[in-house]
Amino acid sequence: MYLVTALLVRTESPEPAAWTARELARRLRASCTGARTRRPGPDGPRPAHLYAASYLGRTVRAALYMEDSDPLHAELAALDFLLASLAADPGARGWHLAVLGRPDLHRLPERKGPDPPCHGSTPPCP
Repeated sequence: MYLVTALLVRTESPEPAAWTARELARRLRASCTGARTRRPGPDGPRPAHLYAASYLGRTVRAALYMEDSDPLHAELAALDFLLASLAADPGARGWHLAVLGRPDLHRLPERKGPDPPCHGSTPPCP
């Protein structure tokens, strides 16, 4: 899994129907979880996890966790997802991708605490 970071900025003055930074962050998170009915692109790539937060009303910072075989494909999938998300709805007009960070190999943290008790054959007991 690769972590790709992104910074989205509003470059135009907001229109009445344009999304605020908070709304854009919410919609990006919703599109990752599948809550939206439209998918970005025909078979659009989606992050395994996505964290997005608005900052100062004119920027959105996003962290996309992409499951891919190599960093180049992870970066391209993240770029495709973000551009398709911005192009999919007129409310995103005025928002642009300013920076896309290089993919960083991300390992999930090791589980802490005791192992779960064994019950029968699942999970396998040592």
